[in-house]
Amino acid sequence: MQHSTSRRATAPPRRATLWDALGIAWVAAAFLVFAVVYAGPASLARFLARGQIVATVFMGIFIEALPFLLLGTLASGAIQVVVRPEVVQRLNPRSPLAAALLGATMGIGLLPVCECGTVPATRRLLAKGASPSLGIAFMLAAPVVNPVVLVSTWIAFRGQPGIIAGRFALTILIAVIVGVLVGRRAEPAKVPPSATAHEAHEHGQGGRLGTILRHTGDEFFEMTRYLV
Repeated sequence: MQHSTSRRATAPPRRATLWDALGIAWVAAAFLVFAVVYAGPASLARFLARGQIVATVFMGIFIEALPFLLLGTLASGAIQVVVRPEVVQRLNPRSPLAAALLGATMGIGLLPVCECGTVPATRRLLAKGASPSLGIAFMLAAPVVNPVVLVSTWIAFRGQPGIIAGRFALTILIAVIVGVLVGRRAEPAKVPPSATAHEAHEHGQGGRLGTILRHTGDEFFEMTRYLV
């Protein structure tokens, strides 16, 4: 009985088939027919018109975010290939407060990206051995304190430097507080000893630039699912 249970637990998940897709299509078709019969053609037309507006707004947000996501995944690929885990662990302060301060200020000149662009870089820093305090503070602060956002805030609120200074200071403060709170409870990621040797083997297969682009592509398509 135990053998049978463990075999079921380790069985690979079932893959979607053509019949699954056809079943979803039949359900969608049945729903559409029900909507026409129950609500009437006029109500259905209004529903489809609103759906078109939703789709237009969705595509606008999606296309606008893609370049920043690509920049973030490119930075993630560069961190994966260029930055050694020993360097990250050596530069990472032991104190959660100092690590959070460093992470919050790293975004000032490192990555001019939005929230979705900082996530890949943060993941890679954590995988390289950065403390959770540093990673979380960087992820929260970088989208606001980078030069592009600060300049755009200055243009939007021209003549009101208090707003720019207040936004900058409040962002750093919140990022540091959250970073310290998370760092006191979370454990740093454990970097496998063979990571450096594996990266050196990858460099030999296509050069450093090719390895960065491969990591960028993998990370980009993975993060795009979450962006959607």
